[in-house]
Amino acid sequence: MLAQRRTGRRRAAGVLLAAAALGAALGAPAVAQAKLGDRVLRFGQRGADVRALQGYLDAAGYQLPETGRFDAATRVRVRWFQADAGMSPTGVVTLQVARAIIRTATAPAGSAGGTAYQRPATQPPGPTPAGVTTVAGSRARVLSNGLAAAPANAPAEVKAIIASGNQIAKLPYKWGGGHSSWTDTGYDCSGSTTYALRTTFRRGPAPTFGYDNWGLAGPGQWVTVYASSYHVFMVVAGLRFDTSGLHENGSRWTSSSRSMSGFRARHPARF
Repeated sequence: MLAQRRTGRRRAAGVLLAAAALGAALGAPAVAQAKLGDRVLRFGQRGADVRALQGYLDAAGYQLPETGRFDAATRVRVRWFQADAGMSPTGVVTLQVARAIIRTATAPAGSAGGTAYQRPATQPPGPTPAGVTTVAGSRARVLSNGLAAAPANAPAEVKAIIASGNQIAKLPYKWGGGHSSWTDTGYDCSGSTTYALRTTFRRGPAPTFGYDNWGLAGPGQWVTVYASSYHVFMVVAGLRFDTSGLHENGSRWTSSSRSMSGFRARHPARF
């Protein structure tokens, strides 16, 4: 009788192990074939949806290999994107975050950023600072070296902003960079924007910050600063000056599109 019980227990255990193995085998393909947005993604996970996430992040300019593993590099890029999009930088990809990443990666050029921000110019042309290349018309252009060419028809203040932006366009991102002094080895988002404005609308012996109530509300004709709780960038003569551009082409200047969700637009009077 005792032997029969032991045999029965062994058989039951074997059935349970086989069921567990079958469940794992059936569950693995579901994860491997999951689509981006089917589940919440976070550090440590793997699957086809993670690979898709990495592909979309790379297409959006965040330079990431498609490994299918949600590693530390992927979490950093997710946080970068969330900060750029005005979201809380949690590093966790919810359905909302996934949709925002897909929209940014697949948006047609100029549909939500870059030159799409620029409105017709009304200010008279001004002199061009030494060393700044100009292009015909009223829109700036990113050159092959990553610097911006100022539009010939732009006012002097706009050309001066582009000249200042060019000085730090390719310097690395540095948290807190440009906050205590105009001169630094790198600049963060607000430090970059303030530096570009240092000879025009942010003059002073040291950098000053705060864009919530700076200037006038809404987009400008030549210059618009976009601010959120997590990020600040600027559009000058149709070009975006943004630290996220460093992930795209090694320069803060970019004509690519980006999400505007969560940002407040401010501009200097008459510009």
